[in-house]
Amino acid sequence: MPNERSRDDAEGGAVTAADRRTSERRWHMLDYLYRCRYPATVEEIGEHIAIQLGEASDEIRTTLRYADLPALADGDVVEYDVESQLVCAADALETFDGYVRRAIKAGAIEWPDKGPQPDGLSG
Repeated sequence: MPNERSRDDAEGGAVTAADRRTSERRWHMLDYLYRCRYPATVEEIGEHIAIQLGEASDEIRTTLRYADLPALADGDVVEYDVESQLVCAADALETFDGYVRRAIKAGAIEWPDKGPQPDGLSG
C-alpha cells in the first residue's frame, strides 16, 4: 500500500490524503452554508458536496453526520441539530473569511495547498 503521507504540517506531523479530503469536504460545506443563509438539511448539504466532489451522496451524508458536523459544531463554526438534521452557520458571521478563520482556529479544516485564498487570510 502506498504511503499516503505527502507533506509535513506546521506541527511537524504529516498530512494524509484522507486529511486533505476531509478538509476539502468541509470547505465545500462552509461555502454552501455561507451562501445558503437558512438552515439546510444534512441531505441537502450532502447532495451539494457529492456533486462538487463526484462522490456518493449517501457516503457523504454519513460522514457529515458522524464526523464533519460534530467537528465543526465543536469549533462553534456551525450549529447542528441532530434530531432535526438541520445545519446553519453559527452566529451569522458576516463574511466567508469569518467562517474560514473560525474553522481553521478550531482545527476543523486546513488551509489548502493551492487555489484561491480569501482576502486577508494567509496559509
